Amino acid sequence: MLASDLDTSLDESPISFVARDEHARLVGKRIAILEEMLKERPDDLSLRIDLADAHRSIGNRLFRANFDEGDRYYGRHILPILADAERIAPADPATLELRKHIYSDLGWNFGEHGRLLVELDQGDEGARPYFERALHLFRETAKVYEAQYRGGPPTMDRRRDLKIGVCNVGISLGDAGRVEESYGYLKDCFNFNQELAKFDPNNLQAVFDVGDSYNSLALYHRRRRDYAQSAADFRQALTHMERVIAADGKHHEAINYKLELLSQLGNTHAEAGELNQSLSYYVQAKGFGEKNLSGEPGDRVQLGRVYLNMGRTYIKFAERETSTTGARELWNKAQAELQKASEIVGSARAQESPNQLRVINNQLARSEKALSRPD
Repeated sequence: MLASDLDTSLDESPISFVARDEHARLVGKRIAILEEMLKERPDDLSLRIDLADAHRSIGNRLFRANFDEGDRYYGRHILPILADAERIAPADPATLELRKHIYSDLGWNFGEHGRLLVELDQGDEGARPYFERALHLFRETAKVYEAQYRGGPPTMDRRRDLKIGVCNVGISLGDAGRVEESYGYLKDCFNFNQELAKFDPNNLQAVFDVGDSYNSLALYHRRRRDYAQSAADFRQALTHMERVIAADGKHHEAINYKLELLSQLGNTHAEAGELNQSLSYYVQAKGFGEKNLSGEPGDRVQLGRVYLNMGRTYIKFAERETSTTGARELWNKAQAELQKASEIVGSARAQESPNQLRVINNQLARSEKALSRPD
């Protein structure tokens, strides 16, 4: 059974899916008020900044539900506000901050769409234009970080922001297939985060950031097929997230990150051809997620993705299996994991659920096709 058979209510349009969100309705009322105020004060920069922020809230929700709707919304409602702000006060710190947020949001959403296309088996070439666009946007964002750093007191927070910009460029270079070029950016960010953590070892954000840098390096090594180093870096990242959680048991971001790292370790061992090690990490991820994640829709989707990854791993090994009986057993296991993923993601009813269900359906179709073949 495909995921779409489980909950037909998810077939509604992306706009209606967002529109029935209570937060979006409240933001819509705020937008109407700000637009009325701007009619009386058309050159008020602060009003334009507030209006852009309100539109970004809706635009990013649309992006999670449907990329094209989000892209159009940004083009119609948000980028024109940025253009007006740059016309009114191009050097104003508030204008720079708005540009940074808008370009960072767009870069993240273009990168996420590229990753979605890869997951839907549309190939690297299909995803490449989105990754290249994300790279351009993150380069522009990094320029703003640089301007902000050079334009004010060189505080540690400003320097950290600058390194975030550097790291995002490195990550997007890797996504765009420019793997070797990405390393210098990732290493620069890693060295800074380590320096900050040594300077202030009790700073949980610094510990978290070092873990985040290990994750970026792990992805770099996996792209180079250096699976041993990738797994070692993922385990280092995991250790740092566990340090954060030990100090703050309710650190939601670190808890979610730990689940992702366990799943990524499963993916890495799967790519290395190590099925048992891979499954061990997925089982750990499931147990940790069921125990520690909240019931929030986004958390449920993340847990569903662990089952999706485990199902894809079974598919990977089923396609390599030479024994008909062995292959069929793996295909059945894949189908069971994917159906569970579908159940979790579908019931979450998150804005990103439809896209994730597309990915799950794609994999379920492969398993059902394989199981329908005569032995």
